[in-house]
Amino acid sequence: MSLAGCMREVVLNPEPEMSAVASLPVSARIEMGKVTSDSNAANPISFDVKSAVLSYAQKRGTFREILDGPADLTLKISAGFVFSSGTTFNYTFRLHGVLMAAGRPLGQYTAEATAHGGMTRFTAAADRAPTNEALTLALDKLFLQIEADRERVLAQLGAGTSAPVVAAPAAPVPVSEVDTPRYKLEEKAENFALVIGIEKYQNLPPADFAEHDAAAVRRHLLSLGYPERNIIFLTGPKAGRTGIEKYLQTWLPLNVKSVSRVFVYFSGHGAPDPATGQAYLVPWDGDAKFLKDTAYPVKRLYENLNALKAERVLLAMDACFSGEGGRSVLAKGARPLVTKVDTGISSGGKLVVFAASGPDEITGTQESEGHGLFTYHFLKALGDKNGSATVRELYNALLPKVQDAARRDGREQTPQLLPAELGGKDSSGLR
Repeated sequence: MSLAGCMREVVLNPEPEMSAVASLPVSARIEMGKVTSDSNAANPISFDVKSAVLSYAQKRGTFREILDGPADLTLKISAGFVFSSGTTFNYTFRLHGVLMAAGRPLGQYTAEATAHGGMTRFTAAADRAPTNEALTLALDKLFLQIEADRERVLAQLGAGTSAPVVAAPAAPVPVSEVDTPRYKLEEKAENFALVIGIEKYQNLPPADFAEHDAAAVRRHLLSLGYPERNIIFLTGPKAGRTGIEKYLQTWLPLNVKSVSRVFVYFSGHGAPDPATGQAYLVPWDGDAKFLKDTAYPVKRLYENLNALKAERVLLAMDACFSGEGGRSVLAKGARPLVTKVDTGISSGGKLVVFAASGPDEITGTQESEGHGLFTYHFLKALGDKNGSATVRELYNALLPKVQDAARRDGREQTPQLLPAELGGKDSSGLR
């Protein structure tokens, strides 16, 4: 590989795309040296990623705490980086981790991830995006393996079941074919996105795979050419009502231009007001008993997005509003049947909406893929067209797939494309 003129050392900043699925109630020390590109390179690049990996581990929460000194466990990570080119430029990180206690190995884990981009000289943050993405994906896979190995590691460590459990053990999230896009389109600096995924709520049941959904959507947006700096990604407490409001009502209006395409994605719980039938998106800190005070009305969401000075706005919601289960909640004791849920949108304006189901249906998951059923087929259709699908093509591809999968589970789920009269807006794409 030859990257003449590139910086000799590159600093990366991987951010975990989801919190730990099962935390180990022990401390850990992480040992990791510098990463150097393959030795055949004319100008090998060195990556100093130890501090970035420490930050990643602290934010993810796989271990109770990360220490600089002696700890219950030591995680030794070795890494390699390979750059290759063909129809696209490929950036690959390979990680090998050994988890040890008192010099005794408890487990070994290997992960590899590739991101696609253009030729880069690593001179700006945007240049480092594909390399940063590859490292993030590889770390996600590595730490997910450790979390899945939780019980065996604790048994070997002698912690047993008496140790304080930080998070209940959970099955690892499956790796899906839609998680990593296989296309890379030219960057469009004028495009913006807001991606929200809420899986673990403060006081509500979880919305399974919602964070995994949002993380995959973010990766596809990067491959579609949305600049990393123009994508707001909210999960967990960051996706509380205040966090959602400030980006919807202040940040987007301040930054969006008349030539912009805007994409907003929400994966999590929806809820209906039993009295009025008004639909709400439920933030991380939402309370089903006090929707007017703690949730975000879908009607207001439509109004705010239509008011943006953008060329086109696309909203995709993997939530439901029936109150009957799936990604929908009601206050305890409330009847689940709401006679009419208002999720409609007027025909005018620039907004096009993908809704995961009809207003009186529930949404489901594609458990084998670790995604919401709607999101999986939405991303699958997008990938099959290498990111260039129109709104109508996406809808026509995903509709029968979602309907068929839902019926095999003994229910109905009919994704919606709104408004009913699109007036040619369905001929545009996500870019």
